[in-house]
Amino acid sequence: MLIALIERTIYPRFSRIISKNELIKLYTPHHEDISIAYKYAKGLPNIAVFIVMLKTFKVLNYFPSYKSIPNRIIEHIKVSTNICDNNEINVSEKTIQKYKLIIKRYLNIIDDKEFITNLVLKTVIEFDPIMEHPADVFNAVIEILIKNNCELPAFSTLKRVINSKRAAINNDIFEYVFSNLKIRIY
Repeated sequence: MLIALIERTIYPRFSRIISKNELIKLYTPHHEDISIAYKYAKGLPNIAVFIVMLKTFKVLNYFPSYKSIPNRIIEHIKVSTNICDNNEINVSEKTIQKYKLIIKRYLNIIDDKEFITNLVLKTVIEFDPIMEHPADVFNAVIEILIKNNCELPAFSTLKRVINSKRAAINNDIFEYVFSNLKIRIY
């Protein structure tokens, strides 16, 4: 069910097949991307990781696990920045977390979980009554989060919060209708 729903939403994911055009358009580092990486990362492998994390965040609005990033994207970034070694990049989790904070600060990303949850709930309250399909509600939520420069939660987290609120809304509607029915005895 999760896979079927995510396929019907605009939740950003890596394309199954990444074209050369997509690599160039979405993942080629700009001068600013390279400058910020050199400012905060030390050594070519760390600079490459920083740029990969920055470029994938800009596309997805969340940080995927490094292992889930298609090799084609990593290789494109390494070639684009002249970091052409074939060594496997291995960076500590502490360094990854540090880079995430720097990137979020650099991009002015809102990552406050309470703010994001409240924004999701507010959006569901606004759009659930007027949208027929659950995927449409998810899309409205995702669009609002991106417009507000928020880091997207994991899809499973969004699903849990949205479905819980939708169930509460539907229950309220049921209770309202049920309480207003007049029992007729024939």
